[in-house]
Amino acid sequence: MNRMRIATATCIGILATRTVGHAQGPKSEWSSLSRRVRDLYEQHRYTEALFFARRALEVAQAEVGADHRDVAASLCCLAEIHGALGRYDTAVSYYKRALAIREAALGPRHLEVAQNLNSLATYHAHQGHYAAAAPLFERALQIREDLLDEDHSEVAVSLNNLAGLHHSQNDVARAEPLYRRALAIWEKNYGPVHTSVAMCLNNLAGLHEMQGHHEQAASMYARAIEVWEAALGPDHPDLSCGLENLARVHCSQGRYGSAVAVCGRSLSILERAYGRDDTAVGQCLNSLGHIYNAQEQFSEAEPYFERALHILERGLGPDKPGVAEVLTGLARACEKTGRLTEAEAHYQRAVTILENHQNPDDPGVAAVMYSLAWLYCARDEYARVGPLLMRWLGIMEEALGHDNLDMALVLSRDGAALLERGQHTLAEPLLKRSLEIWENTFGPGHHQVAGGLDHLAGLYRATGRHHEAEELEDRAGAIRA
Repeated sequence: MNRMRIATATCIGILATRTVGHAQGPKSEWSSLSRRVRDLYEQHRYTEALFFARRALEVAQAEVGADHRDVAASLCCLAEIHGALGRYDTAVSYYKRALAIREAALGPRHLEVAQNLNSLATYHAHQGHYAAAAPLFERALQIREDLLDEDHSEVAVSLNNLAGLHHSQNDVARAEPLYRRALAIWEKNYGPVHTSVAMCLNNLAGLHEMQGHHEQAASMYARAIEVWEAALGPDHPDLSCGLENLARVHCSQGRYGSAVAVCGRSLSILERAYGRDDTAVGQCLNSLGHIYNAQEQFSEAEPYFERALHILERGLGPDKPGVAEVLTGLARACEKTGRLTEAEAHYQRAVTILENHQNPDDPGVAAVMYSLAWLYCARDEYARVGPLLMRWLGIMEEALGHDNLDMALVLSRDGAALLERGQHTLAEPLLKRSLEIWENTFGPGHHQVAGGLDHLAGLYRATGRHHEAEELEDRAGAIRA
């Protein structure tokens, strides 16, 4: 996961078809209310949309009974609005109620059931509940493949979303062929200039970015933006997804001026479309703050984070994952400007939010714990460091695998830093684990193993274990001979 902690917009679930049910007549109150809900939702006027969605549900229940498909459609509208407000548990609850109605009315193998399964799975995935999401996405795909042509666009929806689930779990091998199959279907059905094509290109670019293939990622994000522009025009808010992703890649490449300009364009588009206080604007401000953090321009970053925090606390609520995202960036800005007490409070609040609203073993939680551990190092509070680092290590190894080379480099670097601080007890498990990964990956005679042996030997020397140190030094010498 990108250490900038800018949320990558993978668009998982964004294609979930939003229906307003089966109207009882073109002038029915329920139909009118449902259209009003849809229009308000598309304008990001979620509080107003919620009012009319609740009224639509009441009307549907009164007109056609609690077990009718229109009731299920209204429940899905309520779910989407709560999801947009970051209330994922509530969204899941509404989608489950809708699914039960649809399965009872239509049977377990129906396209509306598949749509409902897809939406329910999306919000499980948003919470990091991947084990709950996977069978729902798979069942939705199976229904669509059984009932539709293999190159139907709704099949592509399920392929994209199942790919997004694997993407969220860093499983490139399973995600990429699903994305490419979805892309081929959409290009065949719609041609090269369509929003679905743009979205899938964006998601494939995210896979390249995740693997560190920044040139390929930037090229594909740029292509996605071109398709969005051709399909929607240069000022449509849907462009913000690709623009912010491209800005993040440019930031990773050290192209900070370009990153600021691209993200600034996204901010201007969103403010014109939705106003200065919309949650999408808050998320873009957060992205800009992280870009300035990456340049070590922490004083410049702070106002962006503070404005983002104000918008998202008000728009989503003070205890939502989107708020935690901003808090981690603000904490880093505070930390690097010497305000460690403020930084600690922000990091701790972010951890609490993420543990309450996501899987506590999600890598996003681990990333904040890692930052908090190093803040405690800066304050020489080493008794608080060890538990955080060990929990971070356990989560990341579960997510990335136990022999991940990127993790080996981080463990070696951090172990060496702790050794320099004289924190031998904290350094030892990190240095041992990095050495184990290199031995498992490269074999015992690789030069990388020799470097790991040197680090561990230095720790043994520092702790008076000279005989053990000599054995490791002899092994390192033999490798280099």
